[in-house]
Amino acid sequence: MSAVPPDAPKVPGTLQPAPIQKPSSWRRLAAHWRWLLLVLPILALAIWFGPALLLGPILPAETVTRGTLLRSVVATGRVTTPLRVAIGSQITGTVAVIPVIEGQRVTAGQLGPEAE
Repeated sequence: MSAVPPDAPKVPGTLQPAPIQKPSSWRRLAAHWRWLLLVLPILALAIWFGPALLLGPILPAETVTRGTLLRSVVATGRVTTPLRVAIGSQITGTVAVIPVIEGQRVTAGQLGPEAE
């Protein structure tokens, strides 16, 4: 078919092509209703949950105040000394007298074994 220019004279008794009309925006939306049913809920979920997923959870905040800084440490373990010191006495010799017998009770201040 040949296109007829819009300013061409109209000849009686001949068929004239119908003018081409653009579909309205509502007609275009109606033609794609299945896509809209899929896209609109996804878009609504993205708007609702998007900021929380992108920005993270909301955390409580404290205001800054001037004060004394306290530091404490809580730990478990063993306490060791850097140096070991042996305390004791060494006496060489033989025992001369044992003033008690085996099994006998002794009192405070009573003399013990005597060395030579």
